[in-house]
Parts: sequence; C-alpha cells; structure tokens
Amino acid sequence: MFKSPILLASGTAGHADELDPYVPLREIGAIVVKSMSSFEWAGNKAPRLRPTNAG
Repeated sequence: MFKSPILLASGTAGHADELDPYVPLREIGAIVVKSMSSFEWAGNKAPRLRPTNAG
C-alpha cells in the first residue's frame, strides 16, 4: 500500500522538484518510471522538457 493514492505518470514530473512548489513531494505516493533494464541504451535526445504557455 502507498501512503498516498497520487501516482505521477512517467514523463509528467520532470525530475519531480519542479512540482514541489505546488504539491509537497512527501504527499506523492509514487513516480511511475518508464522501462528499466540491466543494459544501457541511448534514450531520447534532450531537451525532453519544454515550457508552454499553459504551464
């Protein structure tokens, strides 16, 4: 059981510290990650986060 039902979907929280002014991180139940592996791969090119007028 999680302490909180709030789960952040992969890719929606940046490094999570961007959300701290809005939601204290201790109130987040979990951050759902993308695929994990025991081997390295290149991943997506930066920038992976982009500012928008909507926030």
